[in-house]
Amino acid sequence: NFSTMIFFKESGNIDILITNRNQAIILENKIWAGDQKRQLERYYNKIKKQGYEDIWIVYLTLNEDLP
Repeated sequence: NFSTMIFFKESGNIDILITNRNQAIILENKIWAGDQKRQLERYYNKIKKQGYEDIWIVYLTLNEDLP
């Protein structure tokens, strides 16, 4: 439901965060940036602690690199 979604840009080091009542989508842009140690795990745990139950992570790269 788009009417309950909230979009955040650069929220607590997360590039883009999209939320509604119990879902969250973390968009991590790695087009021109390097990985940080356990970065996605930290972001997931941070959002989980905020009470979100359904969390998705989208990892954007130029060359289909894995995190």
